[in-house]
Amino acid sequence: MPAESSIDLLITQIDILLIYLARPAVQRQIITALVILSLAWYLPEFMHARAEKRDRGRQAEQTDKPDRSRWLAAIRHLYSPLLSLLLVQLAIWLFIRLGYPVGILESSIILFSMWFVYRFLLMGLYGYLGPEAQPYHRWILMPVFGTIVVVLLTLNTVGLDLIIDASLFTVFGTTVTLRVVFFALVVLYCFVVAAWIIERLLDRVLDARLGHEPGVMNAITTISRYFILLLGVIAVLQVVGLDASTLALIGGGLSVGIGFGLQQIVADFISGLILLFEQAVRPGDVIDLDGEVGVVDKLSTRATTVRTIDNVELIIPNQAFLTNRITTFTKSSAKVRIMVPLGVSYKSNPKQVRQIALQTAARHGLVLKDPEPALLFRSFGDSSLNFDLAVWIDQPSRHSRVRSDLYYMLWDAFTEHDIEIPFPQRDLNLRTGWEQLRSKVVATGPQTPQE
Repeated sequence: MPAESSIDLLITQIDILLIYLARPAVQRQIITALVILSLAWYLPEFMHARAEKRDRGRQAEQTDKPDRSRWLAAIRHLYSPLLSLLLVQLAIWLFIRLGYPVGILESSIILFSMWFVYRFLLMGLYGYLGPEAQPYHRWILMPVFGTIVVVLLTLNTVGLDLIIDASLFTVFGTTVTLRVVFFALVVLYCFVVAAWIIERLLDRVLDARLGHEPGVMNAITTISRYFILLLGVIAVLQVVGLDASTLALIGGGLSVGIGFGLQQIVADFISGLILLFEQAVRPGDVIDLDGEVGVVDKLSTRATTVRTIDNVELIIPNQAFLTNRITTFTKSSAKVRIMVPLGVSYKSNPKQVRQIALQTAARHGLVLKDPEPALLFRSFGDSSLNFDLAVWIDQPSRHSRVRSDLYYMLWDAFTEHDIEIPFPQRDLNLRTGWEQLRSKVVATGPQTPQE
């Protein structure tokens, strides 16, 4: 259809619709339906708010069971649609007595009945699941009800069915209309919701079967979600009417775009898939990336979120995990060893130092008993006996805190047992010339600073 004829048809149908809406009988019924909708929507909420305010003290003393209270609260969803059906029947009776047309009001009964069905399903959902029903309400029931309402309004409004079939534009020889766009959006949304539902189901099923392995669960759910979304995109293109040759042309254009400007994004995407399959880094792992120690919070297909011990979130491209050296503390085991260097004076007994250090380490709540702490004699230093206190912990993200606590505890223990922690000392040996220096100091006497 040529563009001018489509625009002319659209203008003509809009004029017809405006003429239809300009009729007093139509305006009277539409205004009445809107008033009914407003009363049915706000009146039950207003009455419930007043009753809740009046009975707040008594409700605080009630000891109803949680399930019963949840179902009583869910029943309130039926008040508005029931009131709307009652009011529209009353309005139809009044219009007939006055001799007014009631065609639109009678058609609105279908919409109010759909509202009752929607609220009835909502009541069952919230009564059974409680607050956990909100995502299902928002992502499934509400869009389905909205779609049904749009379809019913389109089929029962003069001229709208022709307007939605008017040509909007042409893509690769395919004419796109409002009807095509609407059905394409509906199909895409169905696949998005299906991906969300399957992801939640897999989380519950895999959590019981895989023994709380977040990395494997994340890999399976992420791949499943993207696979379903890919099927959704293909289905949308089929709804629009693009054939295989057109899809090949679009794929070739995407390949050129990737080759010129999207190399980094594609590299991060492929790296994310490799990480998901290989499980080199998993959510919950403690890693050291360029001196930053943190916990892997979320692993997505483009970037990985790492939360440091300072509670700072780092967004790191996935490619960095494949091209850089990453230190992980929890790949196969969460146990890590912490080395605490210390030195004591040559006056100290090494065996006593060993006993005190091991007893001090054993008192720390995070230090493991197996493997047990050990004090390693490292070297004879210039001014101290040098040791390394080796302890094991199973919370790698707290290694800095544990090392600091051990230093505080060792200081108190060494002070209590009179064990000296030395500082570097140097002896100055003057081989020649010191006699002249001494005689000069004696001859001149001590010097006082000049004012």
